[in-house]
Amino acid sequence: MIGKAQLPGFTAKAPSEHVETDFSVKRLKLTFEVDVWQRASGQYESRKVSHVMENLDIERMH
Repeated sequence: MIGKAQLPGFTAKAPSEHVETDFSVKRLKLTFEVDVWQRASGQYESRKVSHVMENLDIERMH
């Protein structure tokens, strides 16, 4: 997924090809948009929710 997002032209072209991406993550921010039901108005209200994770030590190396 990271490789496709960063290098869209760098994907396997045939079943015999294989693409690997090495990465290291130190900080990750996830942002979601959620619909929250408001009882008083009887409607949904969209809200953004963010979660930041820091001081991570995640690696994927081959």
